[in-house]
Amino acid sequence: MQHDTDQLDQSFEDAMRPTPPASNGRVLLVSEASEHATALRAALEVGGHSIAQGGTLRAAEVALGQESYDLVMVDADDPAADWRSVVSLARAVDDELPVILFCGGPCAATSIEAIRSGIADLLSMPSDLQVAAERASLAIAAASTRSAEAQRLGRIETTCRAINEDRHRVTQQVDALCNDLTDAYADIDRQMRCVATGAEFRTLVGLELDVESMLRTALEFMLHRFGPTNAVVYLRESASDWGVGAYVNYDRQGEDFMGLLELLGSAACSSMAAEKELVRFTDGDEFSAWAQLEGEALADCEVVSFSCHDASRCQAIVVLFRSSSRPFDDEMAESMDLLRAIFADQLGKILKIHSRGQSQPAADYDIDDDWSLGNAA
Repeated sequence: MQHDTDQLDQSFEDAMRPTPPASNGRVLLVSEASEHATALRAALEVGGHSIAQGGTLRAAEVALGQESYDLVMVDADDPAADWRSVVSLARAVDDELPVILFCGGPCAATSIEAIRSGIADLLSMPSDLQVAAERASLAIAAASTRSAEAQRLGRIETTCRAINEDRHRVTQQVDALCNDLTDAYADIDRQMRCVATGAEFRTLVGLELDVESMLRTALEFMLHRFGPTNAVVYLRESASDWGVGAYVNYDRQGEDFMGLLELLGSAACSSMAAEKELVRFTDGDEFSAWAQLEGEALADCEVVSFSCHDASRCQAIVVLFRSSSRPFDDEMAESMDLLRAIFADQLGKILKIHSRGQSQPAADYDIDDDWSLGNAA
């Protein structure tokens, strides 16, 4: 970046540095071999100018097409030279190419027309013969200065354009870096919130030593974190049977909610028991099709379901569903994925404690239906 800045600084300095104007140059003299033209040519050559001569407009056109000139001098008294056409021709070749008229005596009408045509100077012969070379040099120098200024402005414009492009590039890089930093901070903040949520959840459920209290605490925590939602926890009752351990009826009071939960459990638990990842459906009909659940009970709902494994054994399955107008966002799904591991770990500990207390294997532990929170919901 420092190297690019140095280059831009040098380019800007070069662009601002003016080019010294030239004083002598190549002159195209458009006139027949007249007394005034011969004397003028001699004076210009003595003054250090290089002269090329053509007597007609056609000759001037050919000369300007083949060579480049610093000045055109036209005999205003020579009809064959046609000074008006020569001026137009010079402008067509180069807007900055100066044209000087010379004539045998002052003529007001010609002078006014010549000035309006944009000529550089008007020489009256022979009175201006002594200063002809000097005035030709001044015209060439003035044209050279204008050309150099135009080139300098062009270089400045090019350099400014390059600086502006570099500014845009740097701005884009800064914006991209700011966006990356913003995304990184947002990601870190989200991860910290998830970690805090997990730590709080682990602390709360870790205080519970029976299944009923643990399920109640877990569902209360989820409702607090994820907002009002219908929820059900299915617990394993045998190798193939699942029962409702707890549930929350948020917005289904006018229907057979327990019937829906039993139907949902018989359809979803067999599929979810082998599922190791969190399952999320924004369309309840898709979930019903995936779980082979008949009917339209979950239409217009968003469904999230996850299984809780202790070691290789699935201990519980949790299903949350609510209207798609209040969807679960990505952060909620990430938090649920974290909570399910803590939930499974604590549930496994409680079942092992009860199993040892009753001298029964944890796999044969019978879940009492009275542990369900549905009665309170």
